[in-house]
Amino acid sequence: MNQLLPLRQAAVIALALVPFANTLADSSDTTVDFGEAYFRLLAASGTIRATRLEAEAEKLQAEAAESLGGPSLNLTGAAVRGRTESNLDISGISSPTNQVIGRLALAVPALSSVSLPNTLGSNTVGNSTATYLGAAYPLYTGGKFQALQEMTNARAEESASAARETEGQTVTLLVKRYFSAQLSRRVVAVRSEATLGIAEHRRMALRFEQEGQIAKVDRLRADAALANARREEQKARSDAELADIALARLIDSAAKTKLSTPLFVGIDPIDPLEIFVDHALAHHPAFARIAGRRHQAEALHRLDKAQYAPDVVLVGGYQLSHSGIDTLNPVWGVGVVINIKLLDQVDRNRMLRASTLEEERADVARQQAMLDISTQVEMYWRAVESARQTYLSMTPSVELAVETARLAERGFSEGQATSLDVIDARLQLAKIRTERAQAAYDYDVALAQLLEASGDSDEFNRYARGANLNVEEIN
Repeated sequence: MNQLLPLRQAAVIALALVPFANTLADSSDTTVDFGEAYFRLLAASGTIRATRLEAEAEKLQAEAAESLGGPSLNLTGAAVRGRTESNLDISGISSPTNQVIGRLALAVPALSSVSLPNTLGSNTVGNSTATYLGAAYPLYTGGKFQALQEMTNARAEESASAARETEGQTVTLLVKRYFSAQLSRRVVAVRSEATLGIAEHRRMALRFEQEGQIAKVDRLRADAALANARREEQKARSDAELADIALARLIDSAAKTKLSTPLFVGIDPIDPLEIFVDHALAHHPAFARIAGRRHQAEALHRLDKAQYAPDVVLVGGYQLSHSGIDTLNPVWGVGVVINIKLLDQVDRNRMLRASTLEEERADVARQQAMLDISTQVEMYWRAVESARQTYLSMTPSVELAVETARLAERGFSEGQATSLDVIDARLQLAKIRTERAQAAYDYDVALAQLLEASGDSDEFNRYARGANLNVEEIN
């Protein structure tokens, strides 16, 4: 398919103009085409903003996890008050000394009560402070950190794809509301013209009744037709107001905003079905989202396998300062720590099988998505073509209804047609014009759904700008 400037590429510029756009939205004379409505949607939609924030958060988490498995350095400080006890064994000195004292005591009896203890002890209460610098560097973990990094990257991939999928769905919603407002305004114009025509017919019928050219029942039929036409016009205006409100709330705009992109239909058929199917299978964000889940399952499987591997970590520490009651702490130290799980509270074999099933589930989801999306693309492609053919095939019917209404009014003025003929002709003209506008609306919505199913919602504005057949306006 032809690729022009997609809407998303221009969205960054448009978002910078949001304050100015919101100022314009306060005026009922503001004119909004579909492209500007799209930019306003990006700024106003809480759904889009929420998915984008989630995707951005997942991306930041993935970037934060890039350094997993690298060295770490910690500074630790401690202040402690406590009591220390120490004992020094001096029996090697005290025993021979006591023997000597014993011999001397024979001559000096006063020495008989003197002896040296076998140990010397101390009991000290005081404060101690210290600061340490510690470092660790994993030498081998069996791929645990790499698996965690892959898992966070896969989560970011899934969130980004989900955000694009949400944007496509919201564009389709915008198409429905924007062109629903256009359709409802078109119906108001058709009903208003019908009311004016029947009102003119009723005026003529009243004059002919007064002149004795028609019966009272014909004039009463004109009265009933006018009342019904006014009721239908009022209903159409109410529906148009509701459609305007729904659109205004979606794009944060004034309820009476003028819409400049009309209902449109392409005279020529769109690209062949196979092109849309191939494009969908290559670009639909659902496949990227499923791929993200598959990558998460693969990373989880590798993480479960890594639980069987030992962890080998190089560690080191240095005592920067120390004061207080304890003077026996080492100043520095380095070493290697090896951790091997011999018994785990989690059944690692079952976890491995579970992660394998998650991989299979992602594969099944992808296969089903291929079938579902291909079916959706074909269904919407056929809906586009059906609406196009319906619109084009109604051209002779509109021309016939216009001519029939003209002849009925002329015949009534000449006494060759009844009031019922005029009323039927007028109502038929309103009906066929409404149906034709509905066919154009069906074309636009089906096209938006087709582009969403193809993963190419940004291209809708290109189709709208390049349309060679717009629904005519009634002045």
